[in-house]
Amino acid sequence: MKKSERHLLLKNLIENNIISKQADLLVLLHSRGIDVTQATVSRDIQELGIVKVYDDLGNIRYVCEPKKGTEPMTKSLLEELFMDLVIDITIVQFVIVVKTTLGTSNVIAAELDLLDFPEIIGTLAGVDTIVLFAKTNKEANNVYDKLRSYIKH
Repeated sequence: MKKSERHLLLKNLIENNIISKQADLLVLLHSRGIDVTQATVSRDIQELGIVKVYDDLGNIRYVCEPKKGTEPMTKSLLEELFMDLVIDITIVQFVIVVKTTLGTSNVIAAELDLLDFPEIIGTLAGVDTIVLFAKTNKEANNVYDKLRSYIKH
């Protein structure tokens, strides 16, 4: 099976099943006669931009996110995510800390990465926190002001 065909199958499996572990994904692939290693699946997940989130029922599951450069991301989508999912934003020198609702930080961090803010040199996401690193305090303040304006509580 070609890599592109495997990627298409992976996306299909993730979109149509609740899959929370790579082991579950491997079982589904093997049941369809696709013999791949966990390392290959791990690389595929990274290449496809697949991330784990909490669904509406509180289950952790993989979801497909658009790969950088394949689908233009708009600021309005980021604004919508911030309005719906961000609780608070704090700045400490060149570091911006974004508190989110449980299980949504990786989705928001992925959107920030896709938008490619030149001021942001790194993004780390936990379960309910995103840490953004800027090059300078001034650039961090600019990003903070932009992101803060998206919260309309």
